[in-house]
Amino acid sequence: MENLTVRELFDRLGRPRVRAALFGDHEGLESDAPGFKTVALHVSKGVIPAAWFDVVDALCKEDGLETPRYLFSFKRPDGPVTGAGRDAA
Repeated sequence: MENLTVRELFDRLGRPRVRAALFGDHEGLESDAPGFKTVALHVSKGVIPAAWFDVVDALCKEDGLETPRYLFSFKRPDGPVTGAGRDAA
């Protein structure tokens, strides 16, 4: 799988579609829709909130895409800490 950015993923899925899946349908201008600015903010930050994973995962599956977990703000383990600290061999 290629390494996508949040911008590339959301553009492939369709930003209005992502926004609607997260915040609900909206009649009228997309820029006035609930969540429009929130989605744009996370695109500019380059990280998707972990709480959005299930929704984005479902959209990816609908489009036959593998969900890029590295784009989400999941807490990641720092790895084992040895007695002498993280830099110990």
